[in-house]
Amino acid sequence: MNNEIVIHRYSSDDATSWNKFIDSSLNGTFILKRSFMEYHEDRFNDYSLMVYRSQTLIAVLPGNRVGDKWYSHQGLTYGGIILDQELSKDVLKQVMNQVVSYLISNEIKDISIKQPFNSYSQINRFINEVIESIDFQPFKRVNNAYLELNVDLSISSKRTAGYRNGNWNDLIFKENDNWGEFWNQVLVPLLQHKYAASPVHSLQEIEELKSKFPEEIRLYTVSNQEGIIAGVVIFIKGNIARAQYMASTIEARSLRAMDFLYLETIEVLRQCNITKYDLGAVDDPNGGINKGLAKNKKEMGASFETQTVWHFKPHKK
Repeated sequence: MNNEIVIHRYSSDDATSWNKFIDSSLNGTFILKRSFMEYHEDRFNDYSLMVYRSQTLIAVLPGNRVGDKWYSHQGLTYGGIILDQELSKDVLKQVMNQVVSYLISNEIKDISIKQPFNSYSQINRFINEVIESIDFQPFKRVNNAYLELNVDLSISSKRTAGYRNGNWNDLIFKENDNWGEFWNQVLVPLLQHKYAASPVHSLQEIEELKSKFPEEIRLYTVSNQEGIIAGVVIFIKGNIARAQYMASTIEARSLRAMDFLYLETIEVLRQCNITKYDLGAVDDPNGGINKGLAKNKKEMGASFETQTVWHFKPHKK
């Protein structure tokens, strides 16, 4: 058939085609490129899919497999259906039905899809509607905060007080290449103390990714005479920036240095023509919204959106 839809499981031979597709896609970002995804290939059994129509690649789905479960994608902030052109609702339904059939034929009994945020690209809203229409159910909703940098932000005056009371006079904000100091002296101690956890990326991994994506991955820090006391790791795609990690020391908190970091980072991103600054999830690990964190982000001018994790059990259909 001329318009036959064919599903192909990704292999390393497809890397060039995959990366070119992500580069030209409507809703893909650099974290979906193979050189990023494969930094943790030892932790995930890659089961990414490529969708062809009339022998033309029209969609990719980053994915991994755990037993009889398929995820898009456990090792990434999002995965989902990535397109390089708008498809009709009927064609996209055909694509998704073929993806489901392919996974069922490969003994998958559980499917989870985590689409990029609607605000990243309007096509994501359309894709989410189609996913819901073919009997996927919302399994989880992630509440996310973001700033629209192309408009005036409504920032609480108490967040800018450090400019007026002199608390920030001796602080230095800059883009920094000292990843080791931030990781070992600020980020890791904070996560271990507060959550008994470690960063998703090791220092070696983030430095390797930085070397591969020098423009897309950046570290901005606030320092005093003793060294770095606060910092944020930014992932940039086009006109969108995401705060991947943000951390501070106890001393920084007494100076409200995180407010200084937020405000200075906003200005730098605006100078880089960034229009959306994704501040990350505001959910409580035990469920629901972390009201304190959400209030903090709102006082910096944040808006909020929901990312749906879709779930489907083919054997129950």
